Amino acid sequence: MIELLRAPLHYQRAAREVITYAVDLRQLGDEAYTDGLVHLVLSRQREDADGTISIGRLRDVLCDISFSGTLMPALRRLDEEGTIDLLPANGDVDRNTPSELRAPPARLRLPALV
Repeated sequence: MIELLRAPLHYQRAAREVITYAVDLRQLGDEAYTDGLVHLVLSRQREDADGTISIGRLRDVLCDISFSGTLMPALRRLDEEGTIDLLPANGDVDRNTPSELRAPPARLRLPALV
């Protein structure tokens, strides 16, 4: 906390925005909070050479979150709403293939904003 007091003004303003975002998400419930947290972390990740982010790297950053109970459901929700594209280890996903028949996701892509 002391470091926030010592930080430059522009950093303090950014910290205030993140705190407001976190409080607003918490008021929407656990799923919305987790989805927002995951999306914020992903938006700050550097993409690999192929333009994707490995789920393993995301797990390293969010190591305190249960993978199968919390993180993977959040990733699936973000995928369903089109915020991210979940991808298998190789190739892309045919969205016409039901999710239960797709290869397990190993990486993801943040769609470009147009």
